[in-house]
This record gives sequence, structure tokens and C-alpha cells, in this order.
Amino acid sequence: MRGLSLRHDGPAVLIVDEASRVRDELWATISPMLAAAPAAQQILLSTPAGASGEFHRAWSSGEDWERVQITADQCPRISAEHLATERIRLGDALYRQEYFGAFVSAPGSVFDAEVLAHMFGDAGEYEPDEPASILQGRIVDRFIQ
Repeated sequence: MRGLSLRHDGPAVLIVDEASRVRDELWATISPMLAAAPAAQQILLSTPAGASGEFHRAWSSGEDWERVQITADQCPRISAEHLATERIRLGDALYRQEYFGAFVSAPGSVFDAEVLAHMFGDAGEYEPDEPASILQGRIVDRFIQ
């Protein structure tokens, strides 16, 4: 009997932590494995790291992903005082990215990500009114209670 192989049988579940920091080259190697297992569930967990990359594309696309976002103010373990201190320490853009899951432009960028999206025809970031039914996969923000 042949053993399970990611290349031949594909994964049943693929969990990618800090998905926003995974380089595009790695996503390119994961894709063929997932092609061999079309029923595989993908779970991407991360805070954003700028407005680019596969995590940003998956989150902002209209693809069939269940999107779950839990922001810092929804987590009872994080105090309002801590958030106020962090907003001052980090500045608004990084604070929104790290604590509220906002896809912000990289520091020092000449153009904001939203400006670039409009320049190149994207309609802006996709924010569902309610979670998608299910599912090619799941994306979860890092502040889970």
C-alpha cells in the first residue's frame, strides 16, 4: 500500500499561520499540491502585512472564502488602555494594521494602496456584509478569544 504524499494525494487541511508574510514563491509551490486535493480545506491565519501578496488577494477578492475577523477591541484580554498606548506608540497606520486587520501601504510608500487600486482598475478592498457561506477556505485574524 502506498503511503500518503502531499505531492500525489494532496493535503486534507492546509493551515498557514502568519499567511501575510509567506512569500509568493512558496504559494507557487503550494498550489500544485492543492490541485491534487480539490476538497482540501485551507485556513489562513494572519494580520495583514501591507496591501499586497496572496493573503491580501485572498482576503480582498470575491472568491469563496469564509472571512472571520476579530479585532483587538473585541478581545477581552486586551484593555482599552493598552490600545490607546499602542496607537500613540505605533502611529495610526501600523496600529490599524496590527490591531484592526487593516491592509495599509508600506511605510514610505509614495501612493496609498487604495489610490493604486483605483488607478489600476480594482474596485477597492472587498469587505463582505456577512461571512461567505463556505468555502474554499477560511481566513482568521489573529485575535481569537
